[in-house]
Amino acid sequence: MKRLLAILLLTTLSQAIHARNYTEIELVKDNNSSVPDATSNKSKREGWVLLHYAVDEKGKTGNYLVIDSNNSETYLSKTIKHLENLEFKPATLDGKPVASSRFYIMQFEKAFFQSNNNGMSRAFNRRYNKISDALANNRLDDASANLQELRDDYAKNLTEQALSAWLHALYYYAVQDWYAYRDATQVAFYLRDSLPAHISMQNIQNLMQWQMYKKNYSGAAYTLGALNRLEGVSLTEEAFNKSKQDISNAFYKEPLIKIDSQLSANNAWFYRLTGSNISIDVHQGKIHTKSLRCNDAIIDLSDVELNEFKAPNAESECFLFVKGDAGTQFTYTEKEQYENLAPYFE
Repeated sequence: MKRLLAILLLTTLSQAIHARNYTEIELVKDNNSSVPDATSNKSKREGWVLLHYAVDEKGKTGNYLVIDSNNSETYLSKTIKHLENLEFKPATLDGKPVASSRFYIMQFEKAFFQSNNNGMSRAFNRRYNKISDALANNRLDDASANLQELRDDYAKNLTEQALSAWLHALYYYAVQDWYAYRDATQVAFYLRDSLPAHISMQNIQNLMQWQMYKKNYSGAAYTLGALNRLEGVSLTEEAFNKSKQDISNAFYKEPLIKIDSQLSANNAWFYRLTGSNISIDVHQGKIHTKSLRCNDAIIDLSDVELNEFKAPNAESECFLFVKGDAGTQFTYTEKEQYENLAPYFE
């Protein structure tokens, strides 16, 4: 049998934050069956999809944008079908319905008669320990020779996939392949609930350090909030407030936000705006999709040259999404910073 775990990520801010008369979308009815689907085969491989979707003025879902996944069209189609079976009351602005959007991660777990699909298999565990030992002793060639096999052939369930991503991140850090390091760290973050708490905590801290280094302060703020909510980890109020202050201080010291980045195959780069004047300068490759998705509007910018583009203000809570050819290099620039970073930590 197979059950679906639906988890909302990056939930929108409460109505009280907005100075305008804004109400968030509200789930009215879930028309999905409560009975788990039967597995179609004996494979122990589980799946996950992280996407962003819109809810239009009539409460219908659509405009699906895949951010990351473990590359299965089957999982994607099932995720979209699940969302299409949800009925929403649309968001409103000053009493009028408006299009809004959300992040969503769907995780597909499997269980079998008289056998579970949890934890690590013996085959995975042997290889995991072998690679861990190679990394600990700086035998990077040995680690490299076994990492792909671990991921492709032995990382079946979500726990194994999360641990594989963690090991890949450690390897990419050692060889200074920074964008591969970013991608692996993000996958481990998306699957953080499947990791042992101490590994999940370290990975979240690594991701936050990367975001700070790249001046992605809104991302670092959210990641800190995720660390504070992580089950099995006790983060003191003093430690949380100190990290929160460090992120805020770094943000307010920046005259402008300037982020150099690179696109990965099939994945979307996204950024929560902290300023209303944005630009993108492509150095190599090609961008195919640019979309500004806010809590009160969906704006397709694919045919728009983003050169000091005037984005909505902070009250609209906007994310910029970019997709294109793998290896595309670009610089994102943001001016006219918002005054208050505090809501980003929630």
